[in-house]
Amino acid sequence: MKMTRNILVAGLAAALAATPALAQDGSWHYSATSYLWFPDTKTRVQTSRGPAESELSVSDALENLDMGVMLTAQARRDRWSLVADLIYLDVDGSAPSPFGLLFSEVATESRLTSISGYALYQVWANPDHSLDLGMGFRAGKADVTTTLRAGVLPQEKLHVTDNWVDPLVALRYTGQIAQGWSANLALDYGGFGIGSASDETWQVVATVGYQLSERWSLQGGYRHLRIDQEKDGLPYRLEMSGPVIGVSMRF
Repeated sequence: MKMTRNILVAGLAAALAATPALAQDGSWHYSATSYLWFPDTKTRVQTSRGPAESELSVSDALENLDMGVMLTAQARRDRWSLVADLIYLDVDGSAPSPFGLLFSEVATESRLTSISGYALYQVWANPDHSLDLGMGFRAGKADVTTTLRAGVLPQEKLHVTDNWVDPLVALRYTGQIAQGWSANLALDYGGFGIGSASDETWQVVATVGYQLSERWSLQGGYRHLRIDQEKDGLPYRLEMSGPVIGVSMRF
């Protein structure tokens, strides 16, 4: 988390020291991207006996067809960009019991719906590279069911349903790395424990794209998202990392 915070601060300092170089045509440009996300998902819920953790690996996600769906849309004009991002994640995981013989296993069902919005300003650019900084929000809804399978003690179940909105600061880099090939890196950090917001949340999305035509391109890369929240005095954490593949359209 500190590393992500430092990257954002360093990027802001470098951008403020640079001189923007961007051709302004005054018109809007739009794009949309649809991804599939296959994350390694870790869930941690605090219980009266201590933390209960479970994990679903990427290989398990592929085998069980547990995945996340991501949709991203962007409108850009001159130096300004408006970005909307939707995540729907539906995964189940399990792990050995951390409570010895009291329970045999910890099983977790996680459902996450997240809608993020960003306003970004291009603070630096040259013909092949650009850097945007901005602010935004992430509105989330989580439904997490943790089941402690019966061991010496009978089965117990914990259920958390939560809604929140996190303020965010964001950074985005875009670059042309070869003919037809592009690289994109997006970071955000926020929460700050404001109101119902997360105590802390951050994510990194890194992708490489290949331009198939003037309108269409393929995207592939990696995404990591972490959310530390608390509901009715019950702390819980969702942490998701894994490959993404998708297709983009300009119009």
